[in-house]
Amino acid sequence: LPEILSSSNRTLMNSPATYYARKPSNPYLLKVLAKDDAKRGMVLFRSSSYATKMHSATPFPADPKWDEDPFNDRNWLFRYHGFEWLEQLCAASAINNEPRCLKRGADLVLDWQEDVYGRMPCDTLIWTDHTVAERLRRLVHFFELYRKQDPSEETLVRLLQLIYAHADLCANEAFYARNQPMRIHNHGFFQDHAILHTALMIPEFKDARQWQQVALSRMREYLAASLTDEGILKENTSTYHIGMMNVVHSVNEMLRAFNQPESLAGTEQRMLEFSEVLLRPDGYVASFGDNARPVASNILSANPMVNEFLGSLGQRGTPPAWKDKVYSKSGYAILRDRWWPADRFEMGVFTLITAAFNSITHKHRDDLAVAIYGYGEDWLVDAGLYKYDETDPLQKYARSARAHNTVSIDQTDFPITESLVGSTTITRYQLTDLAVYVEAQTKAYESVEFTRRLFYLRPNIWLVEDVLIDRKGREHDFTQHFHFPPDKKVERIEKGLKITGTNDTEMIILDLCRQPGPTLHCGESTPAVQGWLFPQYGQVVSNYCANYQIRGSSGHFIKLLVLKGNDPFARRRYGETPQEIKRYLQQELPSSIGKHLPWKRSETRKTGLKN
Repeated sequence: LPEILSSSNRTLMNSPATYYARKPSNPYLLKVLAKDDAKRGMVLFRSSSYATKMHSATPFPADPKWDEDPFNDRNWLFRYHGFEWLEQLCAASAINNEPRCLKRGADLVLDWQEDVYGRMPCDTLIWTDHTVAERLRRLVHFFELYRKQDPSEETLVRLLQLIYAHADLCANEAFYARNQPMRIHNHGFFQDHAILHTALMIPEFKDARQWQQVALSRMREYLAASLTDEGILKENTSTYHIGMMNVVHSVNEMLRAFNQPESLAGTEQRMLEFSEVLLRPDGYVASFGDNARPVASNILSANPMVNEFLGSLGQRGTPPAWKDKVYSKSGYAILRDRWWPADRFEMGVFTLITAAFNSITHKHRDDLAVAIYGYGEDWLVDAGLYKYDETDPLQKYARSARAHNTVSIDQTDFPITESLVGSTTITRYQLTDLAVYVEAQTKAYESVEFTRRLFYLRPNIWLVEDVLIDRKGREHDFTQHFHFPPDKKVERIEKGLKITGTNDTEMIILDLCRQPGPTLHCGESTPAVQGWLFPQYGQVVSNYCANYQIRGSSGHFIKLLVLKGNDPFARRRYGETPQEIKRYLQQELPSSIGKHLPWKRSETRKTGLKN
């Protein structure tokens, strides 16, 4: 103990069990233990059945070998060796007042320490920066509860030694995520989060003050490098942004609880704005990138700084002054028709445009993709995340351009490399009360320049124009993709597609270039994987996707999308022939936006829509 604890306290050195039994508890820990974890912890305690937040229940051995892997899934192993089960037992003990859960936790921790620590090979999962950090944070939570249960001196000392060794490793610069090859930099933030937990909850460690300083310094460095100028996490994924924001909130809350300055409060506020903007009318957070969908809004409403109107889904507060937000530097545009009344809040129309290549972390080839929700239903959706196994054909598909509402080239994906970071951008936009114009471009493909122009005429009409040009004059197969939810009926009509919803709603997609197609695909594995959706981690369902394909050294697609539903403001009369649609849009769009229409530019002479 003299090697890891401050030796100035005689009671601590002579009897750590007595010292920690008498030490007052800080109420902070009870705020971070989740009720869902408590439910799983009680099941684990009573029936030895273990379920994670992303995996179904499996038997938990009374005497684990610690090499179990029932799902053959690295994510399950990460949670297993990251001690998610220990957090569950802690929550069950604290929330359900069941101290025997802590005894079960102590037995398992000591068994893991005996079987694994210093014995099992240090493979790349048990001892990754992220796994060690999560294990440390949960060990500290466990120690804070278990020290009040009159543990033996030997058990308490073993726990302190185990926690110190983990904290010392996380603080070590050689082990820090940014200094390890093939490590993800945000794992360093979790390392710092864990050692800050340790320093504040167990300040008796001789290195506690130094750990706190190191953690906060590295956190500030990470956030400065990992957020765009607009306060958005560069990891190309909505829930990772919100998750990191919640960790920042946890840091501020923890510092406040231990009477320390809240050094990250400004950063949390900047990150919160984008999180609020991503809130859809149905109470879920807009999903893009490596997301297991759907993501409930309660991950936002738990933050006390969240806008009251948004956090309550329109039940309280006043609507924000904005309807649309375009983050041109970060590559996201979020558009809304209006703020609906509280009793029909979920009926709002929501459009997301993704034009971001901010890093290679969690990157999908969703460049210039569009997602649409409206009148209580999804209409255009992306595949989502299958699982963290990049060799699996379904996961390869989930990351591909073919799985997103964008254009793929030659059925071949561009590489996700550092050299392409920044190659996708929003190049121009204009917002008015009546309509929105967004133009975005990607140069991620070797020689093809791809520009998408989106016109949104509120509340229910979109015009999507895609222009692809090979700068070297080489020919390609250009395929435009639209993906629909599994609950939608999709059928061809004379001039395009009709997608039928569940509440007298429908979407019409009209092809204004009079090109062949589309072909419809659903749940296919050959000749290519397509027509799949991943509603939860590791789950797969079939869904319809429509492909429009043309060949040439350049490609041009123009689609009109019209959503029909129970909305007194919905636009219903626009005509169906290209000329009728053209006249309608020119009349309805503001002139500042209408000047960007396809037939207003000379490059559209090759299409079937002539001026």
